[in-house]
Amino acid sequence: MPKKNNILKIILCIVVVLVIAVVSIILVKKLIFDKDPNDVIIDNTPTEHNLNELKFDKYTKVENGVLTNQSNKIKEEKVVDEFTISDYQLTYEHGTRLVGTVTNNSNTNFTQRTKVMIKFLDDNGTELGYIISSIPPVDAGDTVQINTTSADEIRNVYDVKVEKMQ
Repeated sequence: MPKKNNILKIILCIVVVLVIAVVSIILVKKLIFDKDPNDVIIDNTPTEHNLNELKFDKYTKVENGVLTNQSNKIKEEKVVDEFTISDYQLTYEHGTRLVGTVTNNSNTNFTQRTKVMIKFLDDNGTELGYIISSIPPVDAGDTVQINTTSADEIRNVYDVKVEKMQ
């Protein structure tokens, strides 16, 4: 009788192995060969920014690997009350970024941030969009950096107009 039990155990093991093999083959076949072309595959792998895919306009070019506005008008100094804003850099990378140097031309130390609206204009003077930003606290005669971004890609910018807000 013990031989019969051993033979049954061996047959049972062989059946279990065969069932596992058949199920595995069916799953592999289904996963590899029966893919629906309409299946959605989510890929969360970060991608590098490709400058060739950005929308160029007549005022932009690639500079140091970044799409940069090259309008001469945008680079002119802008005076807003007691502040002069100069050295504008307008770049586009996942939105719009504006950097500039702000000089306090008054005899007053500003201890609070000063809120400003920066409007982007095309060469016809039409407003293309705007960014709300703030000038950091700055002492009389000193300079600070303004650095602001927007998720919007505001294109074809010829000039900027800066307005102090209340």
